[in-house]
Amino acid sequence: MLSAVCSLAYFGFLHCGEFTIKSNGKFNPKENLTVSDIMLNRNGFVLNLKTSKTDVFRLDVKVPFERQRIETSPISCPVKLMLDYLHLRQKGGAGKSDPLFINSKGMTLNRVYFIQTIKEIIESLGLLSDGYNGHSFRIGAATPAAKVNVPDHLIKTMGRWSSNCYQRYIRTDPKIVTIAQQKLSNF
Repeated sequence: MLSAVCSLAYFGFLHCGEFTIKSNGKFNPKENLTVSDIMLNRNGFVLNLKTSKTDVFRLDVKVPFERQRIETSPISCPVKLMLDYLHLRQKGGAGKSDPLFINSKGMTLNRVYFIQTIKEIIESLGLLSDGYNGHSFRIGAATPAAKVNVPDHLIKTMGRWSSNCYQRYIRTDPKIVTIAQQKLSNF
């Protein structure tokens, strides 16, 4: 489940609140992701977000996911991970209106559990988890997108930003700043 969620959050530039329930809340199939919110197609699937911070009129947001080339991303392909996860959910008897993401105890994935689990994984790798929060996947998607020269308008579209605030999510490597300063001094 965590692999599918993390891949979905990263490649979909998702807010934590778009795929988790509030920690003190209850699952509501009219607001929270259900199994039926994954609409399979020939090339992958479309995620139907019923509630999104960027969808102020609650018209639903459709986020497409296409199968990645296996030779370049075998363990991070959101389509493969989601299909594997859906197969497990269906084997467990999940219906179309059941929560999409549940933990090993059958509880709907909530924000606190998700962030706490991600931090535990990060710490188990010997890294500091202090800087990770519910926006880390949006930051983690926007930064490499900018680094590989995805055009600004596409980053904005992929993250469903209506303003230029997406630029706050892009982390610039200090080495790049130093190189820019050196180029200026050579001018």
